[in-house]
Amino acid sequence: MGISPRWVTGALIAALGLLALFMASRAHDDMMYFFGLMIFGFAVLFDFGLIARYVGRPTDHGSSDGHSA
Repeated sequence: MGISPRWVTGALIAALGLLALFMASRAHDDMMYFFGLMIFGFAVLFDFGLIARYVGRPTDHGSSDGHSA
């Protein structure tokens, strides 16, 4: 089984987020600090979005009324 492109994309975005967090920690001005934090926040939300999209929600395999017996 090969490596899925979604895992590669998630890993690259995570690496970009860590790089941005490092950039924010070394910033000398407020603009670069906030830019690094924004990129880090985007990376976190993007990776959680990938997880939510490909893991999904559990489906109800029971009755049609939504209540389990």
